[in-house]
Amino acid sequence: MAMPSGRLSRFPAAQELTTADKDAATYADKQLQLTTEFQARRAYVNGNKKKSTAKIFDAIPHYKEFAHIHEDFLMMPKMCNISALIFQANFDELVENLRIYLLNKGKGFDKSEKGTLDVLLEVNEMCSSKQGVKSSSAPVFKYEKFGKPLSVNYASVNTSALVIFKSKDAAPYSMLIVCGDVINFKNVPINNMSQAVLNLISVYYVIDRHYPAMFGILLLVERYCLCAVGAATKGGQVGDTSHWKNFVNEFDAFVSSQQAAKGNI
Repeated sequence: MAMPSGRLSRFPAAQELTTADKDAATYADKQLQLTTEFQARRAYVNGNKKKSTAKIFDAIPHYKEFAHIHEDFLMMPKMCNISALIFQANFDELVENLRIYLLNKGKGFDKSEKGTLDVLLEVNEMCSSKQGVKSSSAPVFKYEKFGKPLSVNYASVNTSALVIFKSKDAAPYSMLIVCGDVINFKNVPINNMSQAVLNLISVYYVIDRHYPAMFGILLLVERYCLCAVGAATKGGQVGDTSHWKNFVNEFDAFVSSQQAAKGNI
């Protein structure tokens, strides 16, 4: 019969628990570090509203990769309370209502992703102010065909996007986000226009820039889609252009009348 060695056994369960505790502590430290770095970036961007886009990217090289901009956007208050699926649901509802609204005005658009792009551009024309717009300004979104040379406007001061399709009947393939002549984000993968719009909005949010008055569609999407389902911010607010307010008031009244008509059927 073997005699006890006098040494305590190392039980596997106890060893695994110790490893798990260490892993949890390491994860907590890493998350704290990431949060601290995020807060430092936001403090710099928000600390001086007069910082140029170029100065922000020079001071925070982290933002020179779109993936990092997107990560910080997801940590910001507007996105912390919703998910990409909620944004998608809100966006789909908004675009469908816009399609019906435009059809009522004699302007029909198909339900392809290219059709959605056309809807957004048409509505942008209706809700945006053109006062003071320079001829060199780029459109908020521009259709481009995959495999063709891209026509990029680096002279525009506003951040805009080129949406690249393999064909007009297919889903968008990727996008190029152009921050004027400062920086551009190439080959950003997307599967639909919802992602394209959210990606462009994320750049405006992270570098803390107001949407240009000529890009009214971005403000419309933010108010109707960056929220819980059914919690859209409707109507104009202080600081909105009268042009934008007039469009929204008419659009909201139209949607309400459509909903009332359905309720009476």
